[in-house]
Amino acid sequence: MEDRPAIEISGTLSLGDVTRFQYFHSLRRSWPVAIMLAALVVLLLPILILGFVISPESDWHQVTTNMLPFLGLLLLWIFLLVGLPRIAAKKQFAAQRYLREPITYSFDPETFSGTGPSAKWSLAWDVVKQVRETKTLFVIYHASNVGVIVPKRFFPSRPVMEEWQNLLAARLEPKQIEKPGFVGRRC
Repeated sequence: MEDRPAIEISGTLSLGDVTRFQYFHSLRRSWPVAIMLAALVVLLLPILILGFVISPESDWHQVTTNMLPFLGLLLLWIFLLVGLPRIAAKKQFAAQRYLREPITYSFDPETFSGTGPSAKWSLAWDVVKQVRETKTLFVIYHASNVGVIVPKRFFPSRPVMEEWQNLLAARLEPKQIEKPGFVGRRC
């Protein structure tokens, strides 16, 4: 492995960073279902309302009455899908002091590490499962549901970010590095 100097970036995570991570993490697998259900509601609701208005004594009344529990559960699921990541981020940000403190990330060919007033950690590149990119973040997953949040705003310039991406490409398999997908382009 060629000798590269360590790449160091610094900053302080914001509640917005943690919230975007929570949304990305929870929606990255469930977004197709959410879109299909939302489309179903958008398409079926006007038909049901129109049928009920045209003929209140027809079977449409029974159909809409029977669909109310389904629609209630669907709306609850959508509320939870939208609300729970924000609640989890606020709770995590308040409970874990090190998330609110300045941190310096250091990336070298062998390890990557983080140093702050309350936390210091270091991981070898071979524990990395996946690196996912979003619109505003990189997330380095070292377990299926645990990741290191690296905001793009921590990089002082585009060339430093490209140098970091080259280091990732040298240390990880191409399948471990994921560009922004549907959800990633929005988080």
